[in-house]
Amino acid sequence: MRSLNLPNADAAEVPENKIVGYLFSTTHAKDHPVLKTVETAFGKRYIVAGTLLAPDGTVLNVRSVWFITTGTAVPRFATAHPLKRTSR
Repeated sequence: MRSLNLPNADAAEVPENKIVGYLFSTTHAKDHPVLKTVETAFGKRYIVAGTLLAPDGTVLNVRSVWFITTGTAVPRFATAHPLKRTSR
């Protein structure tokens, strides 16, 4: 499988109302490969998995979903959820 990065990750938007309790880092989408893309009638969904550094220094395994609406180029954060911890 070839590596694919989220297009225009530097311009990604994270709506404030989607995040409660901690700061979501937009570097997640830029620094980790896309696991899967899904074409919809409205645009393209990108699923990205990797690690995020929490404000307290904890390393979190997270899967995030980004969406690029047809006719635009800016990825918008849709959702994220934690993944199981990997053993050290």
